[in-house]
Amino acid sequence: MYEESRIAETVNAPKRAPQVAEALEVLEKTVEAHHELCAQMEQRLAGVLRSEPEAAENASQKEIPRTVVGLAQRVNEISNRLHSIGNSYTSILRRLEL
Repeated sequence: MYEESRIAETVNAPKRAPQVAEALEVLEKTVEAHHELCAQMEQRLAGVLRSEPEAAENASQKEIPRTVVGLAQRVNEISNRLHSIGNSYTSILRRLEL
């Protein structure tokens, strides 16, 4: 009797949400929103920013040379994106002429 009710619960239970995938998707959307805000801020401050030569690619943003699992790769990509946004803010602050 117990086994039958347990099986019925399992069959009728809602599917588990892929929590890690959902959390990564939310994080990626949040990072993208911050990237867009940074770009908008730089655009609006263009009149008071000194020009800066294009910098070489940051070493922290290079691809990991070893093979990594999908989750680690996604986390690394998000980390690189955050470093890029931070570098953009630092560049804005350095070039700001106020």
